[in-house]
Parts: sequence; structure tokens; C-alpha cells
Amino acid sequence: MRKIPLKMITPEMKLGKSIYHENFLLLRQGTSNLQRYANKLTELDIGSIYIDDSLGDDIEIHDAISEETRHQCKEALSQTFVHLLENKRIEMTKVIGLIEKMMDEIMSQPNIIVSLQDIGSSKDETLLHSVNTTVYGLVLASRMGISPVTQRDLAQGLLLHDIGKMFLDQAILYKSSALTREEFEHIKQHTTIGYEILKKDPLLTEVSRRVALEHHERLDGSGYANTPGGEIGTVTRIAAIVDVYEALTVNRCYRKGFTPSKAADILIKDAVNKLDADICANFFQCIAIYPNGTMLRLSNGKFAIVKEQVIGVPFRPIIRLIEQNDGKNIKGEVIDLSKTLNITIIEDDPTVLAEQMK
Repeated sequence: MRKIPLKMITPEMKLGKSIYHENFLLLRQGTSNLQRYANKLTELDIGSIYIDDSLGDDIEIHDAISEETRHQCKEALSQTFVHLLENKRIEMTKVIGLIEKMMDEIMSQPNIIVSLQDIGSSKDETLLHSVNTTVYGLVLASRMGISPVTQRDLAQGLLLHDIGKMFLDQAILYKSSALTREEFEHIKQHTTIGYEILKKDPLLTEVSRRVALEHHERLDGSGYANTPGGEIGTVTRIAAIVDVYEALTVNRCYRKGFTPSKAADILIKDAVNKLDADICANFFQCIAIYPNGTMLRLSNGKFAIVKEQVIGVPFRPIIRLIEQNDGKNIKGEVIDLSKTLNITIIEDDPTVLAEQMK
């Protein structure tokens, strides 16, 4: 399986991972003749899909939780949001049960390196972001040896960390152009609104609530400044890192998502004084900087596809060269970049590569 932009779809490809829209199944895994769906997917702001073809038939793309659990989490979270709007309070019963399931699945894979990025429409933005950040947060917390009790608090906080956005002006929230100072001040209110909502639920701990309040805090005081930088706890530091990373790697109404490697570069720069450098270093061991199935252009001029990760060396994966035979892309030599240091990765943006590989 591998991930490609829509413009690279060819007739022999089949959908490698189901696509959902507003929590309803849009296209099922195994669907063929994908070209006929390209325009509709584009309308929904879905620019890339996972596909199965001969180039990626032996490549595994790892997620930390099952597709069933991921779907159930989005569905339960959606119902939680609806219940809040209708009844002015949250209902956590289903969410708590699913957090336990997420934790069990993640803890059963102690060395997991997450390569999969969930795909959905722009209208699913809050659900996708909330579930993705929770998965990243739990994988990171598990790697750091944080206790299950604290992991549970972190997960509850991350699933609900943007709940305050439901009470913002949606026109401002999804504005595609630059925000005015007044509009940005309005957006910033989602942290305190969310915190006040979560205070009403006795099942939530203060640790969980503070994830909602403080996830935009920065160690140098440049965040939303509800809490001084020196007082930001470990759970909130984890939340800040996974929130930034996930937000960077998905399409937003005002910009295209960055590749994981570009997002990692931004985190590295922010780790100097804004984010916790040690936690960032741990995070890079949990995620695929160049995910399995990613297309690459190399310093030797060749194109390649990421085959698998090298544990402990997140920026140097194992790759397979892509060769040409009668105008068709075929599998070439496998190279371990952690041992072949004279070859570097030049490009991993799928849109750019789609043009270069024509």
C-alpha cells in the first residue's frame, strides 16, 4: 500500500484504505476505477488517497489503532459534540470506553512507528484532528513510560481539547484568508471555553481539562499565556507537540498540509525555546518522518518509495528505487539509507513529485 495524490491515479490501482466523509463510508477499501471519483474527492478537499498496486504490494503502512477503533472514536466524538450542543453538557460514557480500547491496542505494540495518516474531508477537520492527536499522544506517552492513569487523562484531554471551537463563530474559524487581530483573539477563546465546559463533567480530571486550556502554551511564553511557561506540566507539553504536528500535516482551509518531514523540521526549530526538546526527540522515534509508501526523489537523481522504517534512525528509512521498463514504473533495488550515507532525500512532496515523474 502507498499514498499518492489524486493526479497520479492509474487504471490498475485499487483503494488501499477506506475513506469516510462526515463519519459515513464514502469509498470502501478495494474500490477500483478510482478516476471516476477524483472530482468528488477534490470537491471534499481530499487530495491524496492510499492505493494498492504493484509498486506498493509488499509495503505495510502501520497505524497504532485499528481502522474499526478509529472509526468508532470519530463516531463517539461526533455524538459527544451533538449532545453538548443539544444539552449544554458532555456525555463521556462512550468516549471513556473507547479510550481504554485505544490504550490497549497501542500498548500491545510497544515499538510501533506510526506511518498512516487518516484521510477525510475538510468538513471532518475537528474529528480527524482530535482523534489523530490522541493517537499520537498515547503512542508518545507510552514510549516515555508514563503511567496508564496519566495516559488516560492525556487521552481524554486530547480528544476534547478543541471542544471550545464549537462555540466560536464558524465563519471566522474556517476563514481562508488571514485573520484580523480581533478575529485571532476570538479564536484564542476556544481554550478557556473548552476548559469551562470540561469543568462541568465530574468524570474528567483537572489534568484532562488543562490539556484543553493549555495546549497552545509555549515554554517561552509566546502561546496563549493562560499559564507561565515554567509551570507547563509534562502532559500539556506532550499535548502541545502532537497538536502542532498533526495540525501541520493536514490540509486546512487557509493552507495545504506539510509533509511529515517538513512538519518535523518546524518542530525541531520550535524545540529550541517553544516546545520541550526532549519530548520532541521522543516523538520523532514514534512517527515515520518519511512514512512507508511515501514517494521520494534522491540526491542521485533517482526516484524511490519508502519500504520500511529503521528503529532509532527516523530520518533515514529503507527505500526501494523505482525503475522504468517500457514506460512503466517497476520495483528496483532496496537501499537502507541508515547505512548508505552518500544518498540523501531531496524531495518528498507528493504534488511536486507527481509533476517530476511525468
